[in-house]
Amino acid sequence: PMLEAWLFADAVSTVRGFNVPDFRQLQQQLVRQNLWQQGAPKPHELKQARNAAASIGGRTTGSPIFRAVFQSLSSRAFDACGEPGFQLLRNTLQTWFPPEGTVA
Repeated sequence: PMLEAWLFADAVSTVRGFNVPDFRQLQQQLVRQNLWQQGAPKPHELKQARNAAASIGGRTTGSPIFRAVFQSLSSRAFDACGEPGFQLLRNTLQTWFPPEGTVA
């Protein structure tokens, strides 16, 4: 389910991945289909929302959507993630692999 959640984490990447013109319009369509609650950060029915978004954009679900979204996923999406497990993983990896030119 976390991969499906990341599909909707960044508006620019989401519209590219699903081949839709506007993130807000996609989000509203998913709200109307009862797959995303108004104001929620992500759809509550992730797999169904992924399938519906693919259909709206005229795509089939599968690895091409994940690739298109994740290749252009903004680092802001990672910064905004509030999942404690992800924050721990990210902080640990940043400690183990500091940016070039810095000392851990």
